[in-house]
Amino acid sequence: MAHRHPSTERIPESLTYRTDRHRADMTTGAALGRETSELTSFYAGLLGQSGHLREGEAYHSAWASVLSSYTLLPEGYDYGTGKATDPGNQLRPEYVDAAFNLWLLTGKELYRERAHDYYLRQKRASRVANGWTIATDVTASPVKLGDLTPGYWWAEQMKYWYLMFATWCLSASLRR
Repeated sequence: MAHRHPSTERIPESLTYRTDRHRADMTTGAALGRETSELTSFYAGLLGQSGHLREGEAYHSAWASVLSSYTLLPEGYDYGTGKATDPGNQLRPEYVDAAFNLWLLTGKELYRERAHDYYLRQKRASRVANGWTIATDVTASPVKLGDLTPGYWWAEQMKYWYLMFATWCLSASLRR
């Protein structure tokens, strides 16, 4: 287990489980900080797919814990301070992508539950009269909205939700 700096004691162990996995200068290897992007949340599924399931599950749990502070995942997050460094949310699919892959690998309902929770969060925060929109500030209450729905939201995010929920909804209706 890597030594944890006292300033990270309140940060979930899973975000700091490998202190050698930090942003680094490509020529010197020097650490560039503890900021990460929501885009990296897909890494949880990739870890699982590559045979590092325990680490993948821990990494996904770390991202799930960020949702205890924000309605939606911020684009940028400093896991040393626990603060959003980029308060927007671009309706990215990476967190749900990882949940989908971990669900396929483990069969654990936890990952469908997390994806469902995130769907409900996006619906509450990003649903507008004519569709869905990005958030410009997830630290505000209510969340501040933009005026854009990225194409990948339809192509990826909705795909993962459909693949996870279609059978869930079907099996729930068959139980009635």
